Amino acid sequence: MPLRPKTPNVGVEHGAWGEDVAVEYLRVHGYEIVDRNVRPCRRDQRLEIDVIAYDRMYDVMAFVGVKQHARRSP
Repeated sequence: MPLRPKTPNVGVEHGAWGEDVAVEYLRVHGYEIVDRNVRPCRRDQRLEIDVIAYDRMYDVMAFVGVKQHARRSP
């Protein structure tokens, strides 16, 4: 069943909205969200893991980077 995201509200940052959609998708598919927006390296603040999720059934830890692209109308 495809997940249909809600249209973002005016003023909401698109990146955060995309991450929320990804988190909901992972939860629907049985993942537990461990953390969000983790910066693993103090020296390089550009590095960020958007979502860390865990699937108990398969004992899998997922490190997720979310990319969202604006839809362009033709």
